[in-house]
Order: sequence, then C-alpha cells, then structure tokens
Amino acid sequence: MDRMSEAEKYLEYYGYLKKSLGTRPEAEVTKAIEKFQEIVGLPANGELDDALFQKMTEARCLRSDPAAMTAPDAAAVGRIARYGIKWNKRKLTYRINKYTPDLTEEQVNDAVRRGLQVWSNVTPLVFEKTSALSDIEMSFERYGHGDEDPLDGPGGTLAHAFFPGPGIGGDVHFDESETWTVRSSRGTNLFIVTAHELGHSLGLDHSDVQGSLMFPIYQGYTPNFKLHQNDINRIQALYGKKPFRPPVVPRPEPPTENPDESEWKCCIL
Repeated sequence: MDRMSEAEKYLEYYGYLKKSLGTRPEAEVTKAIEKFQEIVGLPANGELDDALFQKMTEARCLRSDPAAMTAPDAAAVGRIARYGIKWNKRKLTYRINKYTPDLTEEQVNDAVRRGLQVWSNVTPLVFEKTSALSDIEMSFERYGHGDEDPLDGPGGTLAHAFFPGPGIGGDVHFDESETWTVRSSRGTNLFIVTAHELGHSLGLDHSDVQGSLMFPIYQGYTPNFKLHQNDINRIQALYGKKPFRPPVVPRPEPPTENPDESEWKCCIL
C-alpha cells in the first residue's frame, strides 16, 4: 500500500474523510490532512511528510475524532459520539470481567478506581464496584472480541469505550496485546488510558486541545496528574459541578460553670 492510500485509510477510520469506494478529489484529502495536522500540532501544510506518518503510527484511542469530522457520516457509526447523550442517573456501577496478567488484580482495581475518581472529583457522579451486571463493564481483550471494532495488537489502538446507553453502552475494552503498567512511564499506563476511556463512557468525545485527557493520541504517564480545564468544562456541561459541602468545624467545648473550682481541683490531684 502506498503512502497516500495509508494516509487515506487512517483519515477515514478516524473521522477526517467520508467513506469512499472510488478515488477522492485531491483537495478533499489535502483538507483532511491539514485538519489532522492542526489537531496533532504539526504545520498544516497538507503534505504527506515523515512527521505526518510518525503521528499516524502513535498509540491512541480507537474512537474517531468527531471534533475534526468533515461530514456526519465520516466513519463507522459506533466510533462516533452521540452528542448530548449522558447517563440519566448520578450513581453508576462498574465491574471488571477480565483482568490482565501484566498486573495484579489489586493494581488493576486501583488504577480503575483512580480513573473513575478523575471524573467524580469534578462532578456529582458516584461510582460503585459490583460483581453483578453493571452500567460500565470492563475487560482486557484481544483482536476481534464480539463487537464492531476489533483491537489491533501491540501499538496503535490501546483501548476503546462505548458512549452511554443500554447494553454495551459505557463498556470499556482494553487491548490485552499492550504491556500494561501502573505508576510508570514504561509500557502503557493503565490509569491514564482508563481515565480517558471512561470519559467516553460518560459521554465525552475527543478533544482537539493538546494536553487534555480527551486528546485522542496517548500522551503517556504523567506523575501528579491533574485534569485539564478543557476536560472539566466539558464533563461539567453534561453533569454539572460537584456540590460544595462546607467543612465541618467542631464546636468549642462549653465553659464549666465554675472554672476556678475546676482549676483548683486539677491542682490538688
């Protein structure tokens, strides 16, 4: 496959080009390349250069980039956010059905808990882990695994999630072919990927703001992670802000009726 064909395949898959069975106009492809270059921080020159292809090989989320779409039918329907769709409740349950052998169950549970906390810290949402059928089902899978979007092996796609809804809605599938790690820049950091995919589970599509959690390309392990203001604004537009609860200040002890007597008693003991 030549470079142009590779680029067109990528741009179609991730939402920059409409599906086509024939030859596309050159101007349409150039415009799509420029849009992709803008989003990933490259000079928007429309050229098929090495920098462009390097970005196309970087690990990322499988969801399309609807913020960059040039047409409503730009990619497979399952990969496009349904705008404005969200959960109609504040308490959501989740379950991890398949773990990865790369980590202990405790490490996976902790990474998922922290990924959920990213969103519960800034919204009224509450998450509860269960062993029963849940709103958000999570699992580590390989290649074709029963939904419309097969995973692709090491590198490339790291995971995907489904937008809120019944059935598979909200579910997250991690690519077992990756090397999953925690609190490390080695391999693929489970916390960062989990937090990103849960953004989709809650109704967010990708963001074109570099540095935001919902940016489509994997940005690696970040010690002392802080959620970007762009992500905060977008999730709060769906669910509102976390209610403010003033800290509980303990009341002072009431004075004794005869402080002098109390002091005197203390002294003679």
